Amino acid sequence: MISAEDDLVLVGVAADGAEALRLITEHRPDLAVLDNDMPRRTGLEVLRTVRDTMPQTAIVMFTLDDGIREEALAAGAAAVLPKDTPIDTLVGEIRRHGRPASSVKVTQSVVLTRRGVGRAWRTMAQRRRAISVIATLLVFYAGAFLLGEPTLGASASLLAIPVVALGGALLGPEGGVVLALLSSTESAVLWQSTNHQIGEPILRIGGNGLGIVALVSVGAGFGAMRLVRGRLDTRARRVGAFAEAAVALTSGLDASTLGMLAEAVLELVPGDAALIYVSVPGGGLELVAAAGVDKSVLGQRRTAGAIAKAFREAQATPLTSLDAMAMEDLGNARAGVAVPLSRPGEPPCGVLAVFANRPVVYGPEQIQSVTGYGSFLAALLRASPAATAVSEGLPARS
Repeated sequence: MISAEDDLVLVGVAADGAEALRLITEHRPDLAVLDNDMPRRTGLEVLRTVRDTMPQTAIVMFTLDDGIREEALAAGAAAVLPKDTPIDTLVGEIRRHGRPASSVKVTQSVVLTRRGVGRAWRTMAQRRRAISVIATLLVFYAGAFLLGEPTLGASASLLAIPVVALGGALLGPEGGVVLALLSSTESAVLWQSTNHQIGEPILRIGGNGLGIVALVSVGAGFGAMRLVRGRLDTRARRVGAFAEAAVALTSGLDASTLGMLAEAVLELVPGDAALIYVSVPGGGLELVAAAGVDKSVLGQRRTAGAIAKAFREAQATPLTSLDAMAMEDLGNARAGVAVPLSRPGEPPCGVLAVFANRPVVYGPEQIQSVTGYGSFLAALLRASPAATAVSEGLPARS
């Protein structure tokens, strides 16, 4: 891919870290692309040596190990890209950081994955709304108690039941439970302020906290009814799913998100394991996400077999016990299907494979479901990762 670019010249390809350092020392390139998990010397070790001895060579880390991001940037890496980054984006980073100094002005950016990017913009809004609702209901309950107490006595605390029920219906089980506990504390304060003994008379049935337990049950029960209502409302459920997906995917794909995407396909078709492979520079497919198997298999590569065939021919390929299975770890697999990750009119960027530990016939309907999901994954993988501008008007790196 790099060699095919008119303005880039590939001067060497290394099989391990030691060879990478030798080639960099020999050719003094403008830029080197390093994996981290390499034999003999890791990418981080090569990065530190290059930055100390050949600072004019920019380094782009291209790795599955997102945990090294902060360490690599601190050591002087120009960029750290996960291996699910679209190749076009990788080439763009190479072009941006590898150019010798010129009069061209560029915008320096930091490519982000989900690591270090919280959901504060969503969770804070939800928390404020929940706190506002709870505070309003507690104030309402206090007012209702004080109005009803001259007539009802301590039994005015029964007014907390509809308040907690309403809170549960609005906020869900967690909100209902929190409101129940807070209103119980509020009831104790209101009893003392109106010269009533705790447990008089409405909680005398237990004197052991049964009233509080009942109130908590009311809050959680009405909260659960809210969840049931959401499940019955198909449109509301889909809207909520879209919102959750948007939040989860806004900041890009990392290993955790890819793992959940692999697991999600098992909700669409019968299966016990799902694997996501992406094409990598130098040829072949690399396993970047898996569900239903040990995560230690991540990073394995395939250049032949049924999975590679699905990628090469860009069509769904059945996987049977007679085929070379994806890996030895799937020894119990009895059947499966591999589909290319591609959108109409575009070459595939990887393969999605689903396996079952029992005899399963993946017919046209199941294959169509996996293919459609594969198209969705292809769109995510080809999308540019989120970036945030750090500064503008900086000269290109020398």
